[in-house]
This record gives sequence, C-alpha cells and structure tokens, in this order.
Amino acid sequence: IPGTLMPALGTREYWEQRYEEDLAADDVGETWFGEGALRAAVSFLAAHLSPEQAAGPCLVCGCGNGDEILELREELITGPIVGADYSAKALDVARKNLQASLGDAVDEIGLIEVSLTDTVAAQAGLAASVPFASFFDKGTLDAISLIDGDACSHISAYCVTLAALAAPGALLIITSCNFTVPELTAHVEASGHWVHEATMKQRKHFSFGGADGSTEVTVLFRLP
Repeated sequence: IPGTLMPALGTREYWEQRYEEDLAADDVGETWFGEGALRAAVSFLAAHLSPEQAAGPCLVCGCGNGDEILELREELITGPIVGADYSAKALDVARKNLQASLGDAVDEIGLIEVSLTDTVAAQAGLAASVPFASFFDKGTLDAISLIDGDACSHISAYCVTLAALAAPGALLIITSCNFTVPELTAHVEASGHWVHEATMKQRKHFSFGGADGSTEVTVLFRLP
C-alpha cells in the first residue's frame, strides 16, 4: 500500500547516516526485504534473461551494501556489473563487502555515485558502461517514490533515466513493498518507455478483510 514507508527513506541524508553507522560498527548492512526476496528476484530475472543479455552490462539501481551485486555475479550476470547509488557511504559499505567476498575481482565491479532521477547526470556518470542490457531494483523505486512526497514525477524521471541508459529489449526488474502489481505497473508504464513483461508469483501471502495481499511484489518490464 503506498505511503507505508517512512518519508525519511526518500532522503540522501537518511541513507548517508544509515551507512555511516554500518561502517562505524563494521557491519555488512541490511539486505532490504531479506535474502529470500533477493534470491527469488535473481532467479525470476534469470528465467527471462537471454544468454546474450546475461553477458551484457547490468546496472544495480540503488546498490546499497552490495548484496545484490554479489548475488547477481555469483548466480547470473557474466558481463560487467555496475552499482549506482546516490549515497557515497553506501558505496563505501558495498566496496568493503565486495572486497571481502570477491578479493581482487572487486575491481571488475563499477561503483558510481549518481542520482538515477537525474537523466543528464546519470548519462554522464555511467557513460563508460552504457547501454545496459538489464537493470535490477530492489526497494529503490520505493525510496524514490518518497522524495518530496511526489511519487509520480520522481518515478517517471527514474524510469526515463533508465530508458536512456538501456539497450533495445533491456529488462528492468523491480521488487517493491510499497505498491501493488497494478500500481507499480501503472507508474512504470506511465513513463512511456517500459512495458510489463511478467509478474513473479508472490512469495508471502496474507489475508485481511476478505482480501488477499503480499508483503512485496516483483515485476519485470521490457524496453521495446
């Protein structure tokens, strides 16, 4: 249900403080939605990604502590992976965690500080890696929807930016806890670039007031 997340999650200041605390405590940071949701989303993407796309560049949108990058590298993406985040501290945590897991191979991962709602800045910051064959978003669109309380315009800017960075036929997978499948699809398709490709079977169900729901949804979109 939209609006259930704290508005602070839409601010750079919140994430800078959050990841600064992780660094100070030598903590690996939180896996947003849990490891089960991450593994399920990667498996769902794998079922739709062609071998050629898996060998192409992948952008992890709002890479946080780097857990998504690591899962994608280990299970699916054989080509270049770039993690983008507007929090410099998040990238510090990601770099530390990836170094611990990948060793010298961490140099193969791009970590870029950039806002993905700013198309011009994103095109400049990610110019060396475009066009991307796939995009992975787990909770980032949710946070973007909280910026200044203006979900529609910020989500549209985000989707336009990703389209500008994408190869024809690119796939965008989004996991959200703040929108239903119809709401998420409507927001993304309203940008005029992405079309619904598939919806993952919901992992966690609940019933309330005679209606069924899920704690999170995962939807796949394609750039025509």
